[in-house]
Amino acid sequence: MSPSSSSCTTLAATLWPIENERASRIGRFLILAILGSAALGLSAKLQFSMEPVPITLQPLVLALMAGAYGWRLGLAALGLQVLTGLMGLPTLPGTLGPASLWSAESGFLAGAALAVFVIGYLAERGWDRRVVLSWAAMLLGFVLLYGCGALGVASLLGWAAVKQDLLGALHLSALLVQLGVAALVLPWIWRKVSARQSES
Repeated sequence: MSPSSSSCTTLAATLWPIENERASRIGRFLILAILGSAALGLSAKLQFSMEPVPITLQPLVLALMAGAYGWRLGLAALGLQVLTGLMGLPTLPGTLGPASLWSAESGFLAGAALAVFVIGYLAERGWDRRVVLSWAAMLLGFVLLYGCGALGVASLLGWAAVKQDLLGALHLSALLVQLGVAALVLPWIWRKVSARQSES
C-alpha cells in the first residue's frame, strides 16, 4: 500500500479490528483514549536527571500514541489528559496545572495538540510504515509543538524569555533519540502485523 494512500488504517484499528458495530467502535474509542491519556500522564511524571534539565518520556509516548492512534483518537487521548490535569489531577508535566490555560505554558499545550494532529494525520496516510517517513512526521510535529510553545512564551513574557524557557522544556539530544525510537517501533510493529496476516 502506498504511503500516501488516504485509505490507510491506523495501527490501533488494525490490532483491534471492529467491523461496523457502532457501540463496539465507541467502546474501543473510549478505552483507547483512556489508556492513551493514562500513558501520557505517567510518562510526564517519569523524570530522568540529565544536564541541563531533567527529561521525561512524554515525547516518546506522545509520538507513538499519535502514530498508532491517528489524529482523532490521539487528540481525544491528549484532550482527556489535559482535562484531568486542569481539574487538578497530576497528569500534566512539570508545573502545568489548572492555571496553564492562562500562562505562558499554554502554547505548549496547543503545540502538543497540533503535533498529535500532524503525526496522526500523516500516519493515517501510511507515513508510520516507513522509518524515514515516520521520523519526518514526528520531527515536523515536534517542531510545530515547540514553535507554538515559543509563541506562547513570547506573547506573555516577551522574546527574551523564549530561549530560557525552551531550554527548560527541550533537551535536543534526548528528544531526537526518543523520536528515533518511536520512528523505528511503529514500522517494526507494522512488519510484524503484515507477516502475521500473510501467514493466516
